[in-house]
Amino acid sequence: MGRMVSMNKNKLNLELIIFYTAVLIGGFGGGYAMLRCGIFASSQTMNFITILVNIMGNSFEDLLIRIAIVILYGLAIALAVLIPRYTKLENKIVSVYINIIAAIIMAVAPADYVGIPVLLPMFFAMAFQWGSYKGAMGYVSTCIFSTNNFRMTVEGIVNSF
Repeated sequence: MGRMVSMNKNKLNLELIIFYTAVLIGGFGGGYAMLRCGIFASSQTMNFITILVNIMGNSFEDLLIRIAIVILYGLAIALAVLIPRYTKLENKIVSVYINIIAAIIMAVAPADYVGIPVLLPMFFAMAFQWGSYKGAMGYVSTCIFSTNNFRMTVEGIVNSF
């Protein structure tokens, strides 16, 4: 019995370590995007506000980029819902690989390029991570700062099919 408790405690500790690692990655991703382009890669609130401003006639090109971000972000959240439903893959592991790929893509991007499109891999990675790490050890908490209404809407739509 003591061994079983020890194994469960080790599993919970590992879960917590993985969650905190995801929080660290989420914080770095959000900070990196803010420093590089002045936008949170882990939140859509400002992106939605900018879309409304651009609809009023500010910048058509920026409007298209922001809409692409919303679509990409939504697709990543939907994918985080669909992977466990249709595969045996573990979202948390898939998220790690997606984060690695996003980091590599952004690492090879020209350092002098400051446009938002360079952050598209980060937007996808942060949204997928958010859908994959919804808490640890029974605590419900997100691993990134994000727009919960958007995630809940996308998850609700995907789960209705």
